[in-house]
Amino acid sequence: MKKPLILIADDDNAIRLVLEKKFNRSGFSTKSTAKGKTLLSWIENGEGDLVITDVIMEDSNGLELLPLIQNVRPDLPIIVMSGLNTIKTAIDASASGAYEYFPKPFDLDKVLDVVTKAFNSEKSGIKKTEAENYSYIYLDNSMSMNTNGENGNLLEIAAQKIIENAPEKDKYSLLTNDEIRSNISKKELETTDLLLKRMEEYDVKWLFLAGFLLKIPSKMIEQYPNKIINIHPALLPKYGGKGMYGENIYKAVLKNKETESGISVHFVNQNYDEGKIIFQKSFSLSPDENLESLTAKIHELEQSLFPKIIEKTLFSL
Repeated sequence: MKKPLILIADDDNAIRLVLEKKFNRSGFSTKSTAKGKTLLSWIENGEGDLVITDVIMEDSNGLELLPLIQNVRPDLPIIVMSGLNTIKTAIDASASGAYEYFPKPFDLDKVLDVVTKAFNSEKSGIKKTEAENYSYIYLDNSMSMNTNGENGNLLEIAAQKIIENAPEKDKYSLLTNDEIRSNISKKELETTDLLLKRMEEYDVKWLFLAGFLLKIPSKMIEQYPNKIINIHPALLPKYGGKGMYGENIYKAVLKNKETESGISVHFVNQNYDEGKIIFQKSFSLSPDENLESLTAKIHELEQSLFPKIIEKTLFSL
């Protein structure tokens, strides 16, 4: 019986070798390259049963390759890996049609599990005909995006920026298709209806927050009841409230010698981190846990789970 062929594209030779050894020992065959264009040519020639691709390569961007690959082989599972460990990268991967996303460094056994499941089941995702029309805004401390979907789903739509946060300048730039329309200050964002009006202009129905530190104005919460969702890098309600963000949380968890930590996803109300909890994921802390290791574990959970939670929220609530 012919072994399934996994195509690997990564400009890091060490990563290619590690993946090749793991998969070859697990009953798969592999073929690897450092160039995205070479990967695309293999696929166009009908090679490969599954793809693993990096994002930043010497000749191309893996996320930009995804629609080209899907145009040729729409049922080919694609796993994206990246050292750009941000929620934006994870969501961009999902929005581009990735079967799964892994931030680097990754757990080889987890990658193998996902590959095995990909060969044993149909590609996950919701069919276009099952989705309703929607729009949403995604905000964090460096970027955000407005996504319009018409009978589509999160795995198949393209994103547009609508608001970009530059806290060091105390300015928030409203954008459409990356063209800056206007600038507002932090005070104006908190005390005026400019953002709310822009959301209404784009018929936004959901607001997802990831590391957005400002308190959402009450008027916006009233306008979008149970439609504003935040991801929090700790287990609520114990580690929530004003000032509980980023390293402040991690240091408190370590200082209190907690045996577990995790992430929480919750609706936003008028009080910091007190909205109804939608989802939580916890993990055990080791006796020698430190700030760096805890931060990395939290980020991995956020990046791997938040896109899936967004998708589930959009199509099931």
